[in-house]
Amino acid sequence: MKLLYSILLLAVPIALFSQSSVQLSEAELQSFSARALNLTKDLSYYIVTIADKSVTPTEKAEAKKLATNLFLSPESCIMQVSSINSSKIANIPIAQYFERLQRLRYSKVDIEWYDITYADSPKLGSDGKYYGTITVFQKFSGFNAENQPVYQDITQKNFYFHFDQVTIDTIDGMQLVWVIKLCDVQVRETSS
Repeated sequence: MKLLYSILLLAVPIALFSQSSVQLSEAELQSFSARALNLTKDLSYYIVTIADKSVTPTEKAEAKKLATNLFLSPESCIMQVSSINSSKIANIPIAQYFERLQRLRYSKVDIEWYDITYADSPKLGSDGKYYGTITVFQKFSGFNAENQPVYQDITQKNFYFHFDQVTIDTIDGMQLVWVIKLCDVQVRETSS
């Protein structure tokens, strides 16, 4: 049911503001911030769905599709992955990350995010687009078939966002709207 609810929410275009200027008011910046937080929560839900062995292949495929659509460019955006068992941080393209996630050895995973803060509020780049960063702490738990935790870590991550204006065709004609997409996800620190 939660997946269906998320699907319905994402089926509606993410049109936040229809204005012709790229200069944003404080209220619009706050609205961007709120939507960016919602994107991170959506991503967490999709990750849990994709990794859960009890979820049907159809539901997993839909979750992968929806998760991929949260990103600006699934082929070039990077998800950094770390482990308490290694000091290496892997850079995985988003499209590959979701495929690998489905093959995790855990029967299910749980992701809890806390201490969500803005490393910086959305700022106008030289290209006329806005960019922002959210820092979160992620508690990741992997469970075996008996529902016992077999792996846990806490990772501090930076989520980078891209805010851009696009033109869409509506019943009222062409309209300029803001769209928010995830970019790279960076590991800052992993601990047990």
